[in-house]
Amino acid sequence: GKYYLWGGLLVAAALVRVVLVLYGEWQDQHMVVKYTDVDYEVFTDGARAVAHGLSPYTRHTYRYTPLLAWFLLPNVWLHKAFGKLLFSLCDVIAGYFLYHLLSALCTTASSSSQQHTHTADNAQQQQHNNQWWVLWWTSVWLFIPFSVVVSTRGNAEGLLSMLVLAALYCLFTRRLTSAAIIYGLAVHFKIYPIIYALSVVLFLSSTHFRHSRSLFTLVTSIFNR
Repeated sequence: GKYYLWGGLLVAAALVRVVLVLYGEWQDQHMVVKYTDVDYEVFTDGARAVAHGLSPYTRHTYRYTPLLAWFLLPNVWLHKAFGKLLFSLCDVIAGYFLYHLLSALCTTASSSSQQHTHTADNAQQQQHNNQWWVLWWTSVWLFIPFSVVVSTRGNAEGLLSMLVLAALYCLFTRRLTSAAIIYGLAVHFKIYPIIYALSVVLFLSSTHFRHSRSLFTLVTSIFNR
């Protein structure tokens, strides 16, 4: 059924990425134009510095969180392609969170629409359509060439996407402490997820602070805690 299809999509997405990582290793060795992202070499140099007890910033172009260098220590200890596999795994896990986030959204939408539905058949058909809609859009994420190539070339955006989607999923399912920690980690890795902060505040204002008279009152109440 649907769950077997969903599991098959995850496995297929992972296999596609593994194949591309292996192909990238071959292209790097046999072609002038490299498959691997230039930044990945910087990540690895940072990890190599950490492995020798130094700061990753001894690599003068390393401008990322030191956590990234620590995560990629197996690049030095095991194989240089470890980070690509890690980023690819994060890309697939991002699809996992996207699936569950969209499912939660559709469940909420179905619950509200059932109040205006006169027959159980219509509600069941709507739920069936929503399930396929969720699978379709999750598949777009898992197999879109841009996402697949970015992660398998050794770009860390897959890791950031996973953190942002995990934070949104925790937020929507009322796991606020987990959402805050994961969102903070995402902003620590790269600053631009901070642009979602206002949307998060507005979401919380509509679900947890209904008695606040204004956005100003809401923000004040948050900073006064």
